[in-house]
Amino acid sequence: TFMTLLTAFEVLLARYGGQDDLIVSTPFSLRSHPDTQALLGYFVHTLPTRVRIGDATSFAELARDVQAAVLDAFDGREIPLEAVAARALGGDGAATLRAAFALGADASTSWDVPGLRAEVHEIHTGTARTELGLMLSEGRDIIQGHLEYDADVHDPARIEAAARHFTALLRAAA
Repeated sequence: TFMTLLTAFEVLLARYGGQDDLIVSTPFSLRSHPDTQALLGYFVHTLPTRVRIGDATSFAELARDVQAAVLDAFDGREIPLEAVAARALGGDGAATLRAAFALGADASTSWDVPGLRAEVHEIHTGTARTELGLMLSEGRDIIQGHLEYDADVHDPARIEAAARHFTALLRAAA
């Protein structure tokens, strides 16, 4: 599911941006050391992946390329983001990592633990973390999400159209 959704997002970015060489950042948990497995806390880092859309001849081939890029990037997950970006982009790439993709478990419902009740509340800060981000959550029978975008860079009507096109891309790929 992750690779298919990321591939469709990459195709969407290529079509809207007119570029076939893309870098998309993805959050991942960095708990590779046994000492961190039992710790509580937010151990999330950003993994930039680079894909060249123009080389693929089909969606299935592109999905394989995306998977190879993600696995290759994951192999270097211990390397700091700035170093990875600089190597991938030939300089200080931090400012050019403009697109983000995230897929997580559905956290929209409340949950109970003996002696504790918790609910998830979305907090809208009025700012975007990247120029364009696709944030998805996967439930039992549904995947839902939203596009987060920098309003100084993107027009709301174009973002709404991109969301419809993303859905159409997924239907065509199915």
